[in-house]
Parts: sequence; structure tokens; C-alpha cells
Amino acid sequence: RIARGLPIQSRIKPEFIDLTRKSEQLSEGQRPISLRIWRESNLNAIAAEIERVAGIHVLVDWQALHHAGWSPRDTMRFICQDEPLDSAIQSLLAPMGLDYRVVDSSTIQITSAMAYANSHEIEFYRLRDRTAFRQLSQHVMEQVGIDRFQPQGTGIITFDNPSSCLIVSLSPPDHEIVQTVLGDAVE
Repeated sequence: RIARGLPIQSRIKPEFIDLTRKSEQLSEGQRPISLRIWRESNLNAIAAEIERVAGIHVLVDWQALHHAGWSPRDTMRFICQDEPLDSAIQSLLAPMGLDYRVVDSSTIQITSAMAYANSHEIEFYRLRDRTAFRQLSQHVMEQVGIDRFQPQGTGIITFDNPSSCLIVSLSPPDHEIVQTVLGDAVE
């Protein structure tokens, strides 16, 4: 209903429904941060410092981290100087085999790289030219991998004509491919 410009007919507050793509929701993502954690600290303490410095909420998916071999007792040091938030978090997590996903405009979740790659997000891509949806859908499927959209796959792609939106359910890394493929075709 939101994509179609219609009023909400549920009890969900409008501020909890945001069709902005996840990759664009974290407005603080490129703001530089500096952290100097010299003493060995656990990930919860480092996440709390990121929250304080960046002004965002940081959730830690300990169940996924446990499956990746990490526990709340593991410690590390972390130093970054005037790095964009996204780069700073990546430099912390990548060596650990971890990643993060944007939950909303003020929240991120630290998770394992495997859990991140296996999670699914539904994104709305408003097309500039609704008549091109078939060709764009086909191109997206070819670039992401046709197998993901087969009956045994987990990807979904559909077009909503009233809203001119291509609605796609894929993993966050696959959505990065979709954004590249669609490029200037989306508003």
C-alpha cells in the first residue's frame, strides 16, 4: 500500500515501514568515526563504543556468531581514525569472518558472514520505465543466478504494476548485484 501511495490500513506505525533500500537507510554510514580501544575488549564492549561514537544501535546476533566460532568471552583490540562508519565496521568484522546488516535507519546487526549471505530482505525498486520490467527482471535473474529463482531456489522477483515497483526478495549481497544491474533504471 505504501509503494502504491495508499494509506496504511493496519496498526503498524508508518515510521516502522520504510521502503528505502536497506543499503541507503543507514544515513550515518559514511560519517567518519574514530575509536581507540587499546585494551582487550569483547565484542559487546566494542559495539557499545560504536553506538556511543556513531549514534546508532548495534545488535549482536550471538547465535550466528556462536556458529561461526565466537563467544562473548572472546576479546580483541580495535583502532580506527576518521574512517567512514561502514569501512570501520568492515575492518573490525571482516578478519573475524563476520559481517553486518542494516536493520533500519539507526540500527545495524552484527552477524556471521554465512548468516548474512543466507538472510533475505525484500526490496522495492521503483522503475522509471514500467514497460521495461520484463527485460530488467530477466537481466537481474541472469546476473544473480537463474537457479536462485527456480522452484528449489529462495529468490523471488515480481513486478507490481500500480506502484511501478520491481519487488525482489534476495540476500543482501545479491541485492548489491540487483542495484548495480538496475542502475539508472530505478528512481
